[in-house]
Amino acid sequence: PDLSSGINAEYGGHHLKDALVSLTLVAQDYYFYTAYELFQAMDGHGTDEGTLTRIIVTRADKDLKLIKEKYAELSDKDLAQKVHDDTSGDYRKTLLSLIN
Repeated sequence: PDLSSGINAEYGGHHLKDALVSLTLVAQDYYFYTAYELFQAMDGHGTDEGTLTRIIVTRADKDLKLIKEKYAELSDKDLAQKVHDDTSGDYRKTLLSLIN
């Protein structure tokens, strides 16, 4: 079993579990974890604009390139298309200009 499975087994429903699992995921594959955060921010009803802004605005171009590749593994849409679908106006234009 991997480290995340061990943490889940040991800490069960404890909120410390979520922090430890996140930490191990970041350590294992930072770009996948970041893509997963973006996926979660746009999954279902509503959009977590704070997470979108934090991730997209603060990442370097080379990081965003790798994050986009990992996002494509998680979703049936590429990151730019999903951002386009989930945002509007100047906010959409700004995010898309950074992604592309």
